[in-house]
Amino acid sequence: DFKKVFMQMSKMRLISITQLLLCFSVYALTPTAFKAGYGVSAMRNNHCQGLQLRYKIQNLRASDSQDFDANRKKTPGKKGIVGIAIGSLVSVILAAKAQILPLQAEAVYTDSMIQQDIFITLLAGIAGASFVKLCTFLAAENVLQPRDSRKVIHTLSAPVYMLFWPLFSPAGRYFAMCVPLLNAFRLYIASTGTFEEKDLAYAVSRTGEEKEALEGPFVYVIVLFFSILLFWRDNMIGISALSTMAAGDGMADMIGRRLGKGNKWFFSKSKSMAGTAAFILFSSLVTVGITGWFSSTGCLSLPNSIIDLIPKIIAVCSAAAFIELLPIGDDNWTVPVSSAILAAFFLNV
Repeated sequence: DFKKVFMQMSKMRLISITQLLLCFSVYALTPTAFKAGYGVSAMRNNHCQGLQLRYKIQNLRASDSQDFDANRKKTPGKKGIVGIAIGSLVSVILAAKAQILPLQAEAVYTDSMIQQDIFITLLAGIAGASFVKLCTFLAAENVLQPRDSRKVIHTLSAPVYMLFWPLFSPAGRYFAMCVPLLNAFRLYIASTGTFEEKDLAYAVSRTGEEKEALEGPFVYVIVLFFSILLFWRDNMIGISALSTMAAGDGMADMIGRRLGKGNKWFFSKSKSMAGTAAFILFSSLVTVGITGWFSSTGCLSLPNSIIDLIPKIIAVCSAAAFIELLPIGDDNWTVPVSSAILAAFFLNV
């Protein structure tokens, strides 16, 4: 007991007030050291020995945290994220300059196209990072619940990013792929518990556990990455897949939790009719909106008016909503994959 030691040393008058304060500070920092016998021996020695004790305890604490420090050094932080971002962008720039990227409408990837794509990539990346940072800040300040902040990010990230796609050059898909690639790396960093991405892990997870960053959110950005690689902006397959995954699934959860308590499906206690209706409504609206945006900017050619496609869009979104009801894996990939397959048959214009 520190009180007994303190009273004993006060009576013996062997140490000064300064030494007492030093011993008290050492005790407060590392009480386990006193349990091992360091504290009493230090108080019985002179001031120099007390200083030596402090250094020994500091070494002991450093030794105890050696494994943690080693793991922390193995985990890249902000420097790693910046390195991945710069490396990815530079690699695409060099490939574009060397004319080894597949082109679509243009025969040559000109310098002006490269500059355009660099600017839009940076603009979209900054906008996306700012949006996620806002959501993580609101979650950290308890303005939004972690589950709500997660679903807001889930619902808006892909559709908002798709709004930037027509601003890229005709061959800009490879620059556009850098953004989800960077986000995938950030989620990996967040899953390790690194301090720099702690707020991100808290915002995108259901329970606040860092490891959840490598589950649904990671699948989300991987689906976004491959949608850009395989479909881009010149057909409706990618639009449908991302709209159902993002807006449909996200709004189904948020609306279902608030309005679905009295209208659960008879075969699923966790799914509601209100959530399913929200899925169909919002995924259809986003699909129509993004399709109209791509068509108006000349990225997507439609054989007829977009009005003629609305019944088919609603049908595809309704089928994807049914897939979302089934307990057959993570709906972050079952929904977009099923929606892409259906869109390939009904919406591949």
